[in-house]
Amino acid sequence: MIPSDPLYAQQWHLTRLGDIETIWDEYSGAGITVGIYDGGVQLDHPDLLANYDPSLGVIIDGEPLDGEPNTTTPVAHGTAVAGLIAAAANNGLGGVGVAWGSTFTSVDLLDPDSPLLDNFANYYSGFHQSVNFDVVNHSWNANLTNAYALYANLYGSDDFAGVNTEYDYVSANGRGGLGTILVQGVANNNIDAQYSGLNASRFTISVAGAGSDGFAADYSNYGACVLVTAPTASTFPVPTGEGLLTTDITGAEGYVSGDYVEFGGTSGAGPIVSGVVALMLDANPNLGWRDVQNIVAASAIHTGSAIGAVTPGTNENSNWFLNHAANWNGGGMHFSNDYGYGLLSAYNAVRMAEVWTLFGAAQTSANEQFWHTENDTDQAIPDDDALEFDVSLPASPDIEIEHVELRIDLTHSDYTQLRIFLTSPDGTEIQLFDGSGGTDATADALFNWTYGGEALRGENVAGTWTVRIEDTAENETGSLLWYNLVAYGSVTSTDDVYHYTDEFLAMLALENGRGALSDEGGTDWIDAAAVTGNIALNLNPNVFAKVNGVNWFKIENGTTIENAVTGDGNDTLTGNAAANRLHGMRGNDVIDGGLGNDHMFGGKGNDTYVVAQSGDVADETDGNGADTVKASISFNLSDTNHAKGTIENLTLTGSAGINATGNGAANTLAGNGAANVLDGVGGNDTMRGMGGNDTYVVGQTGDVVDETAGNGVDLVKSAISFSLADAAHAKGSVENLTLTGSAAINATGNGLANKLIGNSGANVIDGGAGNDTATGGGGADSFLFASTPNAATNVDHITDFVSGFDKLLLDASFYAKLKAGDLSKKAFFAKKGAEKAKDKQDRIIYDTKSGEIHFDKDGKGKTKAVLVAVLDGAPDLTHSDVLVVA
Repeated sequence: MIPSDPLYAQQWHLTRLGDIETIWDEYSGAGITVGIYDGGVQLDHPDLLANYDPSLGVIIDGEPLDGEPNTTTPVAHGTAVAGLIAAAANNGLGGVGVAWGSTFTSVDLLDPDSPLLDNFANYYSGFHQSVNFDVVNHSWNANLTNAYALYANLYGSDDFAGVNTEYDYVSANGRGGLGTILVQGVANNNIDAQYSGLNASRFTISVAGAGSDGFAADYSNYGACVLVTAPTASTFPVPTGEGLLTTDITGAEGYVSGDYVEFGGTSGAGPIVSGVVALMLDANPNLGWRDVQNIVAASAIHTGSAIGAVTPGTNENSNWFLNHAANWNGGGMHFSNDYGYGLLSAYNAVRMAEVWTLFGAAQTSANEQFWHTENDTDQAIPDDDALEFDVSLPASPDIEIEHVELRIDLTHSDYTQLRIFLTSPDGTEIQLFDGSGGTDATADALFNWTYGGEALRGENVAGTWTVRIEDTAENETGSLLWYNLVAYGSVTSTDDVYHYTDEFLAMLALENGRGALSDEGGTDWIDAAAVTGNIALNLNPNVFAKVNGVNWFKIENGTTIENAVTGDGNDTLTGNAAANRLHGMRGNDVIDGGLGNDHMFGGKGNDTYVVAQSGDVADETDGNGADTVKASISFNLSDTNHAKGTIENLTLTGSAGINATGNGAANTLAGNGAANVLDGVGGNDTMRGMGGNDTYVVGQTGDVVDETAGNGVDLVKSAISFSLADAAHAKGSVENLTLTGSAAINATGNGLANKLIGNSGANVIDGGAGNDTATGGGGADSFLFASTPNAATNVDHITDFVSGFDKLLLDASFYAKLKAGDLSKKAFFAKKGAEKAKDKQDRIIYDTKSGEIHFDKDGKGKTKAVLVAVLDGAPDLTHSDVLVVA
């Protein structure tokens, strides 16, 4: 969806989020509620009014909190934040929000006169009530002048500790236990973001900012606690054309005179993440809060300086590195303290979100695991040196890491001299503190702080950790008094998920080993949902996975990957001998389960399923398009155990005599070279037998039997009147026709030697031209002769004629001198051996011995009688059995 809003072209930040217009084709954030905890929002702004939801407003002391801006805080701040998230689309005004279909509620947190600030009970109540939202945006933080202040600590008894307790509550209870998603801008001081405890909280998605060039904004805070980066202005004041175009308070009371403004700061980056999270939840409302964080990390893309660069780039404070996970693009994940896992990609995040719950239960507070170890140590920090010590965490149960915390008590006479590092058992070193933000007096007295680390996602907790506290200058000393190392995540499993994105080739260039996928058991997935190209993925070993024809990786010998999901391309998925689950998602995919009883999901697009096992399932429950099953076994599109949703077409392959059965749709069924039975069931179906002696089951007036490219001797079994001579419904050469059921329906032949069989009803059977065989079956049947008599090429055999019950119908157009109505007694002559007329009035001559019926158009005239039919068994035939029709 390309918005028509007049300022959309100026919203450059949206182009940095991947192909968000494709995402908007399906998702807008509709049904997702966003709480904006800020300085109030102009609720009647014409670009915001339609998406404002007053029903979720915070209640304090029994009164709803005013969500409007006030005059003592930056009055337009919240309005700008709201526009980045939820400005309406296609309304002829301004630009659009990232999640333009979501709704928002304003919570005026920053107003000094707000009752939220009257006391701690009200303050915490306001955060407590964020449990009512799906997503909460926090574009505020601790003041720089109070960096590392007691109130900003994550644990303890002061302000932010209480807020973090509420964050814990809403993460555990929001969205029915899946958790409210909390987004936090890390602020704009160009210092280590650990200075504010909420940046380090494991409950928040902490967001840094990058300019339009992809490099860190010169003011953005940074640190090991940053999860992701989003676009924003590169500097302050915001240069024209480089800010985030969004809503401003209308008129002269906003940032500028007018209704829209170019905004910046991590206050702008955070709302972009909140909007993308709303799109993710629109795509998959069953994600846990930890799932959302894991997806944001895995979907982020590299930005800024090169991975492996010796020195940081423009406005950067650290280098990129790779952690020791083993499941992201063939190896570890890229991370930088400046950018977290990288630049937010709406496209990648939403595509991953759609499929994430395929991989297991939602990751929530209820199933979060943690291990910790603490020690009341009292160790001196060597002056101008380092204190380094090892910490062991147990191996049972092992945890796959999502977040780590290092909590410490220390004293030091100059806190800014300290640098704190943590090294994981796998060898990944992260810097938890770089000396910025505090003052020399910060830790003069007992200093307690919690540092958060995001960089170790995907690594395991078990093993030996190393903590290093460096003193970088002389003459200032201190001691470490206590520490507690805590690792959070999920219990490790042999059921692995290997994620691939469009960054794979860039990562392969850095580490060649990423081209080999090795696994040690369990039930595993390949997740390529975010890959944009055409994927050819074969789950058998030693076959290159290709994207747009380029080799990516191979599955190694001895490794079995059971399941796979791909993305928007026209993909080809091939299973192995296991019972595979294969998802093609979008595009025109070809899915071949191979051996094993496989479950194949085509998704959107015109998909092809290759079925070879009796337990295979072709599933179009969530799909659309015109889909085809190619089956080397008999297959039934109406069998809801094996053909789910609506699949339109079925082609039989191989050389076995197998059958194809349709469903209620307008199917195209095609046989192979053998004798097949094709049954369209409901819908107006086209059936092509191809080679072999095929049987077509016809039940709808729009059914088409097509033997244009076929051969063999073919049969139509029809529950409705059917004509083999009707070129619109019987194409090519079809020889035989049998009526089914008990209705009074008719069978008509063509110019071939047809075999026509009626049902138990009263049928009219017309052989047409050709030497046909007709059987009426039960019921009072009529045998129609409506073609030019010819003793050589047009003699019909009637196998079961019953005199006095069945009728012979002669079309007067072809039987001259006969008047319409019952055949007169004078025009009928019957005798043993009769072959010609006895007198000039005789027209129908019947041989009572052979059952032959001749027609003589002029009696004893010059024209010889012509053999037209043979009644098997030579039943008694009288003139009353013959009716002439006009």
